[in-house]
Amino acid sequence: MENTQEDIEMPTTGAKNGLKVDDLSGADYNDERWTKLVEQMSVDELVELTGNAGWQTSAIESVGKKATVDIDGPQGLNGFNFTDTLMNTYTSEVLMGMTWNPELVQEMGDTYAKEALSWGIVGIYAPALNTHRSPFGGRNFEYFSEDPTLSGLLAVSEITGMQNQGVYVYAKHYLLNTQDTNRDGAANWCNEQALREIYARPFELAIKKAKCTGLMTELSRIGTSWSSATRALCDELPREEWGFTGKIITDGVGPGGDYYMLPDYAIAAGNDMMLTRASGDCGYTSATLDSAFGIAQMQRAAKNILYVYANSKATEVSDRYNVYWQWMWILGNLLLAGMEIAIFIALPVRAWCFATPSAKKESQNV
Repeated sequence: MENTQEDIEMPTTGAKNGLKVDDLSGADYNDERWTKLVEQMSVDELVELTGNAGWQTSAIESVGKKATVDIDGPQGLNGFNFTDTLMNTYTSEVLMGMTWNPELVQEMGDTYAKEALSWGIVGIYAPALNTHRSPFGGRNFEYFSEDPTLSGLLAVSEITGMQNQGVYVYAKHYLLNTQDTNRDGAANWCNEQALREIYARPFELAIKKAKCTGLMTELSRIGTSWSSATRALCDELPREEWGFTGKIITDGVGPGGDYYMLPDYAIAAGNDMMLTRASGDCGYTSATLDSAFGIAQMQRAAKNILYVYANSKATEVSDRYNVYWQWMWILGNLLLAGMEIAIFIALPVRAWCFATPSAKKESQNV
């Protein structure tokens, strides 16, 4: 594994500290109660929260956390058949970049977040802020520009608009995503200066200026290392240098990972969540499940996930918005149906009232 497992004591799990995640809403990231909170979780709950995190976060009874829905993507809600969302489509990031208009982009982010909340969705796999490295990039339509500062400042505006409404975001595809065709395992090569000045710059601005709540790593490699299992990318750069306090999720992986996308490696490197629907078995092995280091890493990840949850509208959304929207949708359809029936009845009556006496007599004879 890329990380050397530290010589630490086995962490406490299943403690009875009497805390609920809602108790820590607004609490500082370094508040010691976060440690006590995650110590209440069992190992199975830690696996569920960090490992079964594709398009959702799981309910965790021991800390009073409710389930949430996370949805793709940068141009609007995309349920991938996991939900019944009817999405509005927004303009691509390329066109947004052409506007050079941060106020307009923030307004779009605000509108997008309100739409998501109306569906009971609190997490969005967006925005996408990679730098255009080639005109042939398969996801260029999701990325703002070839200019890192323009991309970063517009991302700050969109993220600010979204997070002001209480949703949390996953800025992606952190960090060097270049292609979509055959991207699994592709190796991207870049020196450190170019990486910091160009490709990392939009993400740095998003974290420092917008307090970005989440990042999504990529399926490809940086050099020979899977991006989601690179400690310099998942821990040192965002957390130690930029002050990031959010959560980091992999890009989509199957249960158990692939031949190189191994959950053990990702959780050890500082990645918090596995984007896979794998309740009960995301692919962790004894290297994580039976080691003090592995359990400590899952607790570290759980803290990040719960911190973002507690400072969002997650609790409100799961109870209120979706039901409210569904009933308003039904009521609106009933009203429209009533109007159609009334018009259907009223038109013949109106025709009769305005008909000439001879026409009325003729209709009666018929």
